Amino acid sequence: SVCRLNAITLATASLDRTVKIWHYSYDYEGFRCDQTLKHTDPVFGLCRLNATTLASASEDRTVKIWHWPSGRCLHTLEGHREWVYSVCRLNAAMLATASADHTVKIWHWPS
Repeated sequence: SVCRLNAITLATASLDRTVKIWHYSYDYEGFRCDQTLKHTDPVFGLCRLNATTLASASEDRTVKIWHWPSGRCLHTLEGHREWVYSVCRLNAAMLATASADHTVKIWHWPS
């Protein structure tokens, strides 16, 4: 999964259990990885929540809310019984997740 964070920043989700934050570098004329955020299992889904916050969905059955500029995990949402494949921002205070446990959950998160 790939997610646009701003005009020069992307996030990617990977089977290697990481979310990588990539910034476009004019010196290299391409993207370079500036941050690596870690889950305990592969990461499948990403969603930009606001200018500095990113959600990631993982096989570890969690959704992590990250302050991506610092790499700090702000919250870990737990409640699914199986892998979480997808995460979507619904509004400024809510997001939805879909899981292999055949459920969709609605979460309130502090913005």
